[in-house]
Amino acid sequence: MKIATVLAAGRPVVTALGPAEQLVNVARLLSLPDLTVATLIADADRLLPKLAAALSEPVAAEAVLDSADISWLAPQPHPSKIVGVAVNNSGIAQFAYRQHVEPAYFLKPPSALTGHGEPIVVPPEYGLTHPEPELAAIIGRRIKAVQPEQALEAIFGYTIINDITSPALKDRDSMELRLPSPVGTDLTWRETHGEKDSSLYLTYHARSKGSDTFAPMGPWITTRDEVVDPNALAVDCWLDDELVVSDSTSKLTFPIQDVIAHLSNYMTLEPGDVVHFGTAVQPGANPKFPTLRHLDMSSLNGTLSVEIAGLGRLDNPIAHK
Repeated sequence: MKIATVLAAGRPVVTALGPAEQLVNVARLLSLPDLTVATLIADADRLLPKLAAALSEPVAAEAVLDSADISWLAPQPHPSKIVGVAVNNSGIAQFAYRQHVEPAYFLKPPSALTGHGEPIVVPPEYGLTHPEPELAAIIGRRIKAVQPEQALEAIFGYTIINDITSPALKDRDSMELRLPSPVGTDLTWRETHGEKDSSLYLTYHARSKGSDTFAPMGPWITTRDEVVDPNALAVDCWLDDELVVSDSTSKLTFPIQDVIAHLSNYMTLEPGDVVHFGTAVQPGANPKFPTLRHLDMSSLNGTLSVEIAGLGRLDNPIAHK
């Protein structure tokens, strides 16, 4: 089942993909006028079977939305948090000075979310900014210290996210501290250069990962039952009609269940929270774009699209103001 949130007549409306690709107003179909995605997730065991049964019958005309009259919001517009996994693809993890033995995380604010069809705004003064096409999970129930064997059962469904990242903003939010003595051997995450190396490097990701529109997500949440193996999904990224990235979640260093389990040891995950698992990196055929950094959105025009097998296609035009 595919669930979305759209804006219709100025109000958010929970929709489902119905027969013949119809956009169905779920609240109207189930006679639940105050329904939100949050309440659907919280009461999924009761409501999803009712919704599936209702969608198996002909849908009344008054419950069908005209796609010309809506705009897309992020399918889960109000998560308590959005957590990403850094460098979680074997194609880039191989270049790390120290190989990670556990996932590393960063946060995006919910204010960075935007929907399918909405622009990603990258003013030229942001500098180098690139896409990161990724699989995301929507958490279905409150979990703490869950085991990997149970982690996938805690997921409500899966969606597409484009983890827009600005290395140029990151550079502006990075600094080198020259300490009064050598850094010592406790900083095993970096290579020191000589016994007198006293530099400590700090980077802050709030702007580079969390600026407005830096988290396009959607169009759909595909419920967990329809995704047989989230660790074996093709992930493609397009710039207009040109394939620029083609990869798979099978390349993730830490698979979905291990990430969810590990993260839940440190952060209580709430229903509706978003966790995304690491960018696709394998380049397409065009030699102009050998890495994600070459897809510099501050100087590109067109529409970025992310496709994940079975989940759909997320389209977002690039805007510069």
